[in-house]
Amino acid sequence: MKKPGYMLGSISLAFFLFLGVAHAETLVNGSFESGDYSGWVVLEGGTEPTWGTWGIVADGQTVAAGDELYDYFDGINVVQQSPGLPRTFAATDGSSMACQLPNGPQDHRLFQEVALPETALALSWDMFYENFKGSFASNQALAVSIRDLNDNILETLFYTDENQSQVLPMTNFVYDISQYAGMTVRVDVLLRANQHYFDLGLDNFAVLVSDESGSESPEALYAPPGWSKATGKAVGWSKKESLAQPKGFSKGLKKGWDK
Repeated sequence: MKKPGYMLGSISLAFFLFLGVAHAETLVNGSFESGDYSGWVVLEGGTEPTWGTWGIVADGQTVAAGDELYDYFDGINVVQQSPGLPRTFAATDGSSMACQLPNGPQDHRLFQEVALPETALALSWDMFYENFKGSFASNQALAVSIRDLNDNILETLFYTDENQSQVLPMTNFVYDISQYAGMTVRVDVLLRANQHYFDLGLDNFAVLVSDESGSESPEALYAPPGWSKATGKAVGWSKKESLAQPKGFSKGLKKGWDK
């Protein structure tokens, strides 16, 4: 098990924990230790079952090009073709983690409906990605959002805009979600890989809550790289309406990428 890095600096992730914060057991199977996606909903767009793999990998497991990995959406073994392989996965909490390895143009979603306690402060998760296109676009993007139960985006916590690197090593994100305390929301990950390969790894989703001392939310439980606490959403994005209903979920493309 490997500890993730923390991105520090004026235009990168600030990660500050303080006394009085604890984990809540409101998010089920956040570290995928069940060995599957129990508690989560996985989705893939289109009709081609081999163009994406929602896989579960063990800590230290190496996946090479040509290996088969079980896709928990389609329920089949898929031969992996990413140019990022071989890749050795390092879980950050426990012995398993989630991954999405696209083979062709397709949208992929992972979400869980979570009843946030009144003491909810922040959402924490660990994530890596590698975008082989070399640039982001509306159909080649990664977003982590809070949605309501009608699938409307309430807030986008992370989005691969022009400020983001094309390659991100495993990194811990912590974001203030205290405004949604007491609500039932969807914690949602959307990967649009429609132009080229775009590998993704996820682990250690957790809701941070205040303890019995009633400690208040700290000023710096923020934020994705490129987000400024000082200036707020004016320099970022609060909603990506185009992400609400990803294209390709009802109708897929007919051709994969050339290797």
